[in-house]
Amino acid sequence: MDLVSVLVLTVAVVYGALGLFYVLYYFSLPSDGWTVSGFATSSDKPIVYNKNRLGVDSPLESGDILVSVDGVSVKDIFRSWTSLRSRPSAGWQAGRTVPYVVRRNGTLVSLDVPLYHRTVSLAGKIARDAWAELAIGIGIACIGVFVFARRPTHPVARAFLLFAVNQIVGLGIYTWFVGFPTLSELLDPVAGPLLILLLLAFYAISISFIIYLFLAFPEPKRWLRTHQRVSLAAIFGLPFAINVAAFVVSMPRPTAFGVNLSLAVSVLALAAPLIGGAALLHSFRSVREPFARAQLRWLAVAFACFAVANILGLVSVLLLGMNQLVRLLEAVLANAFPIGVAVAIFRYRLFDIDVIINRSMIYGPVTGALGGVIIVSSNLLQLAFGEVVGVTGGWVVLIFAVAIELLFSPLRRLVTEFVDRRFYREKYAASRALASFAEAANEDVDAASLRARIVAVAMEISQAPGSFLVHVGAAEEDTGGTPSSVARDDPLVREVADRKGVMEIGKLNAVSPTLARFRAVRVQLVVPLAARGDIIALLAIGPRPSGKGYSLDDRNLLKTLALQAGPPLRLAQLTGRA
Repeated sequence: MDLVSVLVLTVAVVYGALGLFYVLYYFSLPSDGWTVSGFATSSDKPIVYNKNRLGVDSPLESGDILVSVDGVSVKDIFRSWTSLRSRPSAGWQAGRTVPYVVRRNGTLVSLDVPLYHRTVSLAGKIARDAWAELAIGIGIACIGVFVFARRPTHPVARAFLLFAVNQIVGLGIYTWFVGFPTLSELLDPVAGPLLILLLLAFYAISISFIIYLFLAFPEPKRWLRTHQRVSLAAIFGLPFAINVAAFVVSMPRPTAFGVNLSLAVSVLALAAPLIGGAALLHSFRSVREPFARAQLRWLAVAFACFAVANILGLVSVLLLGMNQLVRLLEAVLANAFPIGVAVAIFRYRLFDIDVIINRSMIYGPVTGALGGVIIVSSNLLQLAFGEVVGVTGGWVVLIFAVAIELLFSPLRRLVTEFVDRRFYREKYAASRALASFAEAANEDVDAASLRARIVAVAMEISQAPGSFLVHVGAAEEDTGGTPSSVARDDPLVREVADRKGVMEIGKLNAVSPTLARFRAVRVQLVVPLAARGDIIALLAIGPRPSGKGYSLDDRNLLKTLALQAGPPLRLAQLTGRA
């Protein structure tokens, strides 16, 4: 770990400690026990009491609108908070009562409201209500810390650590403050300013990370490399400075604080994906190295999931009333973002992203088409069956289930063929070659001709011209170059027989001269061909000229080729026409 990584880790620990201190301090503050609605960052919005969260004795009622506390109006309380001069009333202590004035059914009512300590059970209730937010924040935080621990000197991993800690701080702010606010945060001289500081920092770090991620990954943009300090200061300092400016401008007019902060955050939140999208497009146009392009695809898909998760969050809050299924989907998609970034940084199974994109392009339209059929025809079918034969309810559901089962497979085949033909031409050509081989293999009883066919199809699938087939039988003398035969009792054959499937050369551990020769000629994959349980040949797949690795689809096609080629090759060998 270098000096920069230590500095970033120190900043993250201090920032996280501030967030933790705020949460602990929050629970030490007295409370009237109620949650409120309508409370945001503007004194123009009334504070309406809606639920007795602590379940304590209180003269407050649901629907009461707060007017003043101990003679101080709500607007003055808010003005003191935004000017960093918060001061609680003399009686603002747990175990005492404080005079409130509320508006109840249009009438002003004076109440003596008792204050209580916040309990541990309150934390449990909050956690149950905010489970989706906790799942998102904790998931992102754990992955971010893990990525930094494994790659502490990677620039994006450092920024990822700050973003991860920022998610935990955000949980502290929003789970307690926005979700279940009280007057304590506004009246306390420590919690009030600290809350404002954390609010400004939370928005700034979230936006800065998104911008930096796309500008610095997988390769930093030229000006980011040539003017590194100035660039980092601009990316991470400017959003925070804009938020601070919005707060400072609002100090003379506290009612404008919420409007100004929301405007600043909205502008930055709009600028971040625009800058990130432009940087991503530029990277796709300028980066040619296959591994870097695979990293970009992981990054693009991960960010798309994160964007959809945020949209679902807004829809859930504004339209669906915190629908639990939508919140679960939001949590899953939001955690796909750090997972995608982690995969891109670690370069682990990079090219499987092609499979993910391919499946999304296939199953998305299929699901949408089937859903459209159900939505359009459900009422018509229900009406028709109900009026004609009097069949309703369960019978209609059964008919739909049968129809979906009948439509799904052919519709999937049609969409798969279209997507592969239009967007994955190499895979489409390989699938066609494999189908042609399956038709002709059983008719070819010449072993040499069949071996040539197998190697040709393997090259079509893998796009690796250095692929070759090794016969399992008698051992041959090592004369250098690619082997053509391997002994049946060779340790490599035994290991391949035990593992089965398509194997990466780096994961084979046999002490074998043939394996050493495979490595010498840069074999990447080994595919066993079997008939009646016996290994009869090894298909060795070399590296692609492009440097691109092999995806799950590539491996499945090679596995299918092995299953189709084994029996006819065995038959051709038995005929003795080699």
